[in-house]
Amino acid sequence: MNIEFTAAEDFSILPYPERLTLILITSGSMNGTLNERPISIFAPGVLCRAEDDNLKVIEKHNVAAQSFRFHLEFLNTITLYETQDYIPTGPRIQTGLSLFQRDDPYTAVPPITEKAYPLLFEWFFILVMEVQAQSDARWVCRIKKYLIQILG
Repeated sequence: MNIEFTAAEDFSILPYPERLTLILITSGSMNGTLNERPISIFAPGVLCRAEDDNLKVIEKHNVAAQSFRFHLEFLNTITLYETQDYIPTGPRIQTGLSLFQRDDPYTAVPPITEKAYPLLFEWFFILVMEVQAQSDARWVCRIKKYLIQILG
């Protein structure tokens, strides 16, 4: 499967080849440059990395972060059919994938509201559990579902 998870992302291996990377920063802060533009991320925060992004971390302060990586083809495979009340749509996926495009360099660090953070944290946690457990034949469908929700 074209997905991976890192429980303790230290930013030293980035970028991951042929992967889009969603990084959830749960504590601390970091400063650096992304594609030669300054960025600062304070927890809670999200960093969306495309494979050709150039990230230089200048300083980190007590950063705890996890990353979920996926090949773009991951979203184009296996039909989602987990629940009746969840209906994935193409435009929502495209909106989420725009976080990895660099027409606007600031989309890489989308703002997170206090209301959104608990949901993002929960969905990210479920992604991790599904990647680790692979409990049944539909685990990939559930990962897609939560990934699309996070990106939306």
